[in-house]
Amino acid sequence: MLKTDCRVSPENQVFGDRRYHRVMNPAKQLTPTAAADLVDSVDVFIFDCDGVIWKGDRLVDGVYETLELLRSKGKQLVFVTNNSSKSRRKNAEKFHSLGISVGEVGSNMFWMKYSAAAMYLKSIDFPKDKKVYVFGMDGILEELELAGFTGLGGTVGAVVVGIHPFINYYKLQFHIATSRMCMVGDRFDTDILFGQSAGCVTTESILKDPSNEIQPDYYTSKVPDFLELLGQGSKN
Repeated sequence: MLKTDCRVSPENQVFGDRRYHRVMNPAKQLTPTAAADLVDSVDVFIFDCDGVIWKGDRLVDGVYETLELLRSKGKQLVFVTNNSSKSRRKNAEKFHSLGISVGEVGSNMFWMKYSAAAMYLKSIDFPKDKKVYVFGMDGILEELELAGFTGLGGTVGAVVVGIHPFINYYKLQFHIATSRMCMVGDRFDTDILFGQSAGCVTTESILKDPSNEIQPDYYTSKVPDFLELLGQGSKN
């Protein structure tokens, strides 16, 4: 689960040790016009994977066509996950096995949290001759090795533990304003909160609880709904 600090407006409300952005307006259901406006207003679509792109080892029906449609409109697609048991390479293999092209590893994928940790160490010019002590699984170790760091033994110079709540992952990866990004997920307290905390437009693929303190900007029953909606409401 992402632990996120949402310091985005005076409307934030603290619940225990977490900060939630209290959305005053309820989520709006995507309509053809709203879907067309959303696609026109963002350059990057960030997708959670489990439950949104696939369920287990099965691709959600219509997802392939939806991703191809967004690509045809010039949108950058990014896929995120909290699962640190697999590296980006392993996850890329899963995408390819499901028939989805993701290009070279790292070209349009941002597999937080472990790839973000490696990127952060590079961004601060962490010395390559120092070792990184990792609390985590093989996915983290492989990402560190790909970035040129050693994740085992020796004198420890840094410790990587999953996630850091104050790193701006978007700024590490993109050169696009977060207001031009749309986070698409299926959970309020992780996917939607993560997007809101960075200032992204948010879309819930299934609106589970309309009374939840955390509300996306839009909701729809599933990602492939974009196909029908854009077919009816696209401005292109």
